[in-house]
Amino acid sequence: SDDESTSLSFGSSKAGQGGGGGDGGIIISSLSGTVITRRAGSDGLLVQSIGGGGGSGGTTKTTTSLQEGSGWGSLPVSLSFGAGGGNGGKGGAISLRSALGLKVGTEGNNAHGITVQSIGGGGGRGGAVSSLASNGSDTDITLGAAIGIGASGGGGGRGGDLSIGDDDRSLSLTVQTRGINSPALQLQSIGGGGGSGSSSASGSTSGSLATSISLGGQGGAGGDAGSVNLIADLDLVSNGPSSKGALLQSIGGGGGQGGVVSSNVSATALSAESDISLGMSVAVGGKGGAAAAADSVTADLSGSVTTYGDYSSGLTLQSIGGGGGSAGRVIS
Repeated sequence: SDDESTSLSFGSSKAGQGGGGGDGGIIISSLSGTVITRRAGSDGLLVQSIGGGGGSGGTTKTTTSLQEGSGWGSLPVSLSFGAGGGNGGKGGAISLRSALGLKVGTEGNNAHGITVQSIGGGGGRGGAVSSLASNGSDTDITLGAAIGIGASGGGGGRGGDLSIGDDDRSLSLTVQTRGINSPALQLQSIGGGGGSGSSSASGSTSGSLATSISLGGQGGAGGDAGSVNLIADLDLVSNGPSSKGALLQSIGGGGGQGGVVSSNVSATALSAESDISLGMSVAVGGKGGAAAAADSVTADLSGSVTTYGDYSSGLTLQSIGGGGGSAGRVIS
C-alpha cells in the first residue's frame, strides 16, 4: 500500500477495591441468676461477636473499536483489570464467667438455651471484568487484542477464642429446653469463608490477527477458627427432637471459588482483504482459595447431659477444617 499510516486505539480500566469488614469486639461477661423464655424463637442467652463482611470489588468493562481507517495497519487494544474483594473482619474473643451459677429455661420451638459464638466475616467477591476489542478498518493488516485480568476474592476473617469457666472454678450451668430444634448449649468459633475471585470475559474480532486473553481471579482464603474451652459443672436437659445437649465446635472457613473465565476470538481474512487470518484465545480459570484451619476444642466437665428427643446427641465436640475452594470454570 502507498499509505504507510497506522491506526491505534487503546482503552484501559480498573475498578475500585472492596472495603474490609470491621472486627467484632471482645466480650467479657460475668452472669449469675435465672433466665426463662416461653415463646418460639426465644433464646435464653445469646452471646455473639461477629466480624463484618468484606465489600465486593467494583465491576469494570472496557470496549475498544476501530471501524474506520486506511493504510498499512490498525490495532485496537482493550485492557481491563479486576478489583479485589475486601477482607472479612475478625470475630472477637468471648469470656463467660459466673460466680453463683446460671440457670436457663426455654419452652418454645427453635428456642436455644445458651449459645456463644464468635464468627469471622466472609471475604468480598472480586469485581467482574469484561474486555472487548473489534476492528473493522479497511487496512492491509487488521489486528485486535483484548485482555481481561481478574482479581482475588477477599480473605475470610478469623473466629475468636471462646473461654467458658475458670481454671480454678468451673462454671455451674443448669439448662432445660422443651421445644423442637432447641439445643441446650452451643459454643462455636467459626472462621469466615473466602470470597469468590473475579469472573473475567474477553473477546476480540479482527480480520488478520485477533487475540483474546482472559485470566480469572483467585478465590480468597478462608479464615481460621479460634479455640473453644469449657470448664463447667453441667445439668443439661433437652426434651424436643433435633435438640442437642451440648455442642462444642471450632470450624475453619472454606476457600472461595476461583473466577469463571471466557475468551472468544474471530479472525476473517476476507474482511481485511488479507492473506493472513489468525486467532488466538487464552483462558485461565482462577485458583480456588485455600482452606482454613480449626483450633483446639477442650472440655473439663462434670455433671450430666440428658436428651429425650430423636436426633438429639448428648455431647458433641468437633474441630473441623475448612474445605478448599473450587477452581474457576473455563469457556474458550
